[in-house]
Amino acid sequence: QQVASAYGLLGVEHILSGIDHLMFVIALAVLIGFKRQLVIGITGFTAAHSVTLALATLGFMRLPSAPIEAWIALSIVVVCAEALRPRDSITRRFPFVVPFVIGLIHGLGFAGALLEAGLPGGYRVAALLAFNLGVEAGQLLVIGCVWLIVRFGAQLAWADRARVIVFSVFGSVAAYWTIARVWVLAAL
Repeated sequence: QQVASAYGLLGVEHILSGIDHLMFVIALAVLIGFKRQLVIGITGFTAAHSVTLALATLGFMRLPSAPIEAWIALSIVVVCAEALRPRDSITRRFPFVVPFVIGLIHGLGFAGALLEAGLPGGYRVAALLAFNLGVEAGQLLVIGCVWLIVRFGAQLAWADRARVIVFSVFGSVAAYWTIARVWVLAAL
């Protein structure tokens, strides 16, 4: 019980305190829209990150964090660039595939955070499941908040301009992170 609540809360905190994950989830939700396609996209993202999170956390695969963090930043650039495009985009046409592929990368990032926090000896699987459920709860909370903002903000005259500004800023920050993280890789 204590393990589940502690690691579930850790998962929620990881999403809500991780600006890169927040930017990705916000951009993905707005890009895909708030209909059936979003359920498909989030399902793909969740399925993929759950697999790599479990594999990495349980020791079946291990990758250094520096390239993973660079790929996560690049995934934000891609989703923000698509969110700035007119209606047609790869992610909108294939709402399961693109989030699934990106989810594989993000799962490794989640695993890094979970491994850094440490896993309790006899409760590794319980902690992993609770953390993953916490991540999902955090993502759903963010998507719900974004839905409210988009729903009520869509009527404003400057809504399209705000969307362009938000995703331009998100994409620019993520591009900077990508370059900085690749720079770190080059120095290794």
